[in-house]
Amino acid sequence: MLRELRVVDLSCRNERRQVRRLAEGAAPNPGELVSPAAEKTAAEKAHLGALRTQRRAGYVFEPRVLAEGAAAGGQVAVLEWVLDELRLRDEPGALTPAMFTAAAKTGNVECMRWLVAHGCGLQGAEGAWAAAVESGCEAAVELLAELGCPRPAGGEPYLAAVQERYWHLPPLLSRLGVPAGPHGQLVSTVQIQQGRRLAAIKALERKLATHKPADLAEVTRRTAHSLRIGS
Repeated sequence: MLRELRVVDLSCRNERRQVRRLAEGAAPNPGELVSPAAEKTAAEKAHLGALRTQRRAGYVFEPRVLAEGAAAGGQVAVLEWVLDELRLRDEPGALTPAMFTAAAKTGNVECMRWLVAHGCGLQGAEGAWAAAVESGCEAAVELLAELGCPRPAGGEPYLAAVQERYWHLPPLLSRLGVPAGPHGQLVSTVQIQQGRRLAAIKALERKLATHKPADLAEVTRRTAHSLRIGS
């Protein structure tokens, strides 16, 4: 048992070392097996030099792992390399809604557009709305509507806006036709997670329930002011 624990510990340390080296742009040692976590990190940080060096040395990467990392980092150049050099384009459904959601979280609209243009489906990508909200990028949120990304029914993007304190986004979400979710959800979320004054949040939720997006900008401004987190 002790020996097994030592092997696991050595494996974890080796993986952390690989992640660190690739994050610094350094290629792995010749013949060294690269962990999926290290591959993903290199792609996420756009260390193409290290990836190309290892590729020329004969290392066989897992294209989907690299694509996932590249999407999570909003790295279009890496995605193009994986699609062309590693022939990911030959695999049906290789670009997934999960990759699109990861790209939305970066707020990188170029990467989001690239994924869709290269065959990434959006069916099942409802989580991209909350992810884009978490990025704080209005352009990313607007792009979701433009691309026809399915809108979530549970109000998750609004919860993300409240949790991240991005008060400029609820009016935009409402204008784009994103459902606010069950009445009382925002209030309970703030009550549980924030522990702050709720009157302003209640006013915001009432406006969401009455579908008056034109009034939401003023309501959210007051909400931010009441919670003392900026206007």
